[in-house]
Amino acid sequence: MRVGARIGTDDSELKDLAYLYVTCDDCGHQGWWSRARLNQAEHKGFRSLQSLGSKFKCRRCVDRGGSGRNVSIRPVLREDAEQVGGGR
Repeated sequence: MRVGARIGTDDSELKDLAYLYVTCDDCGHQGWWSRARLNQAEHKGFRSLQSLGSKFKCRRCVDRGGSGRNVSIRPVLREDAEQVGGGR
């Protein structure tokens, strides 16, 4: 990662994403991260799905005493979202 990299530049894997679907594989809770939240993550220094994926926890599972780490993320590219009507 380059120091001082700008949001949405070529050094970020997140620049082409429209949003992320997030699903807990233990309890089934689902959610999504909008483009605005992805921009915030880039601003904080996240540049890859791998680094961002380590951030996610299922709050419902954590509240029940579990680790909350069995979470899947599914990226949706901007071009795919546009093809199906704009996405989120």
